Amino acid sequence: MTQSIESPLSVDQARYRLQEGLAARGAVRGRLSGDQLMLVATHFGLGNGARPVLRGRLVATGPGSRLDYRLGWNRVFAAVATAWAGVVAAMLLYGTGLTIVRLVTGGAAGGPAVLAAVALGMLLFVGGLIAGGRYLSRDEAPMLRAWLEERLRP
Repeated sequence: MTQSIESPLSVDQARYRLQEGLAARGAVRGRLSGDQLMLVATHFGLGNGARPVLRGRLVATGPGSRLDYRLGWNRVFAAVATAWAGVVAAMLLYGTGLTIVRLVTGGAAGGPAVLAAVALGMLLFVGGLIAGGRYLSRDEAPMLRAWLEERLRP
């Protein structure tokens, strides 16, 4: 979902204030390339792929400007997590389906049941890691918004 921050500053002034803030190397890091912005809030000693990444674009609006942005995961982290979850979910479905078929037909269901149990355990474990990472970074999205508003609304 795209969100916006309106600013009375021109695009050039907003760009300058954002660059100035990024040069300070504080808790918010990122890059500004032309009108494109990418920000990440950092907690020293804490790093995880589940932290929010803000991607935005400065747009001129008459005398002022507007930053249109989205919050999401790091794209590489999101792609790897999605692919991994897809493979493990397929293992879970295959193991569960084969277990059911073997139980119905009277065959040995031990191997497929173990596969399904391992896949379920893997999903729960990594899901817990991601949930924990999101919990630890829960204040980062509001921190990014506050940092932006401080610079774009003088």
